[in-house]
Amino acid sequence: MSVRVIVWVVVLLGLWGCASPEKSATTRDDVDASANSDSATADVPQFDTCAQPQDLCDGSCLPPCPAGSDRGNGCHCWASPIALPKAGTAVGATACVSAFIPSGNGAAANHQRTAFFGAMETLGVRVIRQHFLWYTIQPTKETWSWGPSDRVVAAAKAANVQIVGLLVSGTPWASEQGAAKNDHYYPPDDPADFANFAAAVVKRYGKTVHRWEIWNEQNAGYRFWKGGEGLAGDAKAYGELLVATYAAIKQVQPEAQVSYGGLFYYPQFIPGAEEFLSDSMSLAKGASAAFDALSFHPYPPYPPVLSPEDATTPGADGMARFAFDAMVDRLSAVLGKAGVKDRPIWVTEIGWPIGLGLTEDRVAQFLVRGYALLLRAGTELLCWYTFMDHSPNHAPVVPWEGVFGLYNWSNIAKADTKLSPKLTALAHGTFFKLLADAKFAADERSGRDWHQLAFASPDGRTIRLLWDWTLPPGKQRTVSFPAEKGRSYTGLGMYGMPHPLSHTAPHAVTLAISATPVYVISKSL
Repeated sequence: MSVRVIVWVVVLLGLWGCASPEKSATTRDDVDASANSDSATADVPQFDTCAQPQDLCDGSCLPPCPAGSDRGNGCHCWASPIALPKAGTAVGATACVSAFIPSGNGAAANHQRTAFFGAMETLGVRVIRQHFLWYTIQPTKETWSWGPSDRVVAAAKAANVQIVGLLVSGTPWASEQGAAKNDHYYPPDDPADFANFAAAVVKRYGKTVHRWEIWNEQNAGYRFWKGGEGLAGDAKAYGELLVATYAAIKQVQPEAQVSYGGLFYYPQFIPGAEEFLSDSMSLAKGASAAFDALSFHPYPPYPPVLSPEDATTPGADGMARFAFDAMVDRLSAVLGKAGVKDRPIWVTEIGWPIGLGLTEDRVAQFLVRGYALLLRAGTELLCWYTFMDHSPNHAPVVPWEGVFGLYNWSNIAKADTKLSPKLTALAHGTFFKLLADAKFAADERSGRDWHQLAFASPDGRTIRLLWDWTLPPGKQRTVSFPAEKGRSYTGLGMYGMPHPLSHTAPHAVTLAISATPVYVISKSL
């Protein structure tokens, strides 16, 4: 996470989803007439007899549904049943926190690590993204300091938590500019120095750590890859460092999964992720083959206050906005254009701060909705930034930088101090525990202006996630989808509490939704 260039923007919230051509003259009691688009219209062709009994809808006969689909309560044809994809990642396996586990020595640091790892089960997380800082591990060319990282790796192993190792930052001795300014955010003059560092880390921890990420937000040159032109990182130089580091890691740990460093997505006075990725692959020989996964950070334009669905054409600043799933699709297209195929995409940071008009509940909504969209797009790793808010004694440059945590600040260096979870922690745990072994199965929102994503579990359960992000706070709408014969339906709110619904077997499931996501779990009777 960085202090990014601040660009205040006014974004028009676009209504997403296709409006149905079938509009009803009537509305439901709790839905504005302008928001309802679920029922048949008077201009639908009328038939003397219905081809199927279920084609009688709102008193009118409609054309038969295509094979393999049924007429739903809203007069639409819905495909059913859900087919589990042959490939995909179980949702629970994608859960990750960009945690920055304390690495100190002594009783206080041990209390901190115990509290951090003890919370992972509550969050549904078995993976952390943890940095291995070059300037602390190798402060001089001849000096190595392994104690802090040894303690973190040992604690993670004892807690049965996997690590995605972030190999990051320069070290002043390896950069002429870095040495002159005593600044570890300058990359090395010789990429081989960083590659040697990476190889040493992998040799030491390769039996425990199998996934590695190379640098962090290197397109943000003013912060993490200094010495480039203006505020930009140097795409060619990063590509060359990636090539050298990838080869060094693979020589030590051939089975390692090496990721391109997490790119900040938007071009706020820096090259955006799409441009930087493309340039690094075209300018640095071999860069397109020097990573096994691509990491990026889909923060909304900074400071991040917009929703994960927000999408607009270019505004006054000339920058278009894209929903999270569209970001993944666009980065995949950049890879495809370069001839790079079958590269999984990781989100190694995402989050929103509490404040700037965002409440805990609002951020929890964004968390669940954003993760659902990223899973829809096939993302294989989802790392929330970060575990805990900064200490009040650690004053960030801007206030919101310190309040991205799932937990409020607590002095957990004391053994008797308990963690203070935010609503985001509760929503996070509910999401990953409920969907733990499920995989994304279907996007069922076609023809509607609300989201309805379905996940299928190996035990035969289907978990649907529904929300309408266009509704203002306090507003709801009633929606329906077809019920499958021989199945029961249960509703749960975002925090795991019961949510009412009506199941008129075998016809439809009906419930009220809002901007707050709702789960509907179905299983065989």
